[in-house]
Order: sequence, then C-alpha cells, then structure tokens
Amino acid sequence: MKINRGRFRHKLTVLQKVETKNKFGGKVDGEFTDVFDFRANVQELSATDQIKQGVDINGKALSILAGYDRRLQFEHLLRYKGDVYSVKDVRPDEREISVIILAKREF
Repeated sequence: MKINRGRFRHKLTVLQKVETKNKFGGKVDGEFTDVFDFRANVQELSATDQIKQGVDINGKALSILAGYDRRLQFEHLLRYKGDVYSVKDVRPDEREISVIILAKREF
C-alpha cells in the first residue's frame, strides 16, 4: 500500500504506564510517560463498525492509519485529543510500510 505521509492530519502520542507508589506503598494509577509522537489519519468508529471489527460497543473506538513503526507495542497507550486509548490491534501491511491500529477507550 502506498501512503503519503504528508496527508496525515492528526497527531497522536504513544504513552507507557509508569508504576509509582504513594508514601504508604500503594500503587498510583493514571501515571504515564510519553514514548514518541506520530502523525496519522484517525477515524472514529460507529457502533456498527465496532461490531464488524469485533469490538465491544461500550466504549469509543478509533481506526488509525499510520506509517509502520516497530516501537509501537500492545502494552502502549495512545493519547488523542486529550483522551487515552488502549491499543487493541496492530495490522501492518505485507511490506511493513503502513499499519492500521485499532484503539479503544472505555467509558
């Protein structure tokens, strides 16, 4: 698949969860560190599209077309428009030029 990276309109940030502890030794949730930024085309999936993709419809899902980057892993999170999404699926093309990412945010 030939892609024109100059047409990617949306900026996303890849995040990694950081385990921190409070002064009592308990885990603190919601701490993230930025790993890298990338540009992509992002499309919000409708409920019908989510069912076709095999995703539960109790949240907001995104379909993301981007250039392939080996650094992206399933344990990473994505920040888009201030919301944090978990990576559910990464589908690179045969030549590893582009990738389609399915990301989901729970309500």
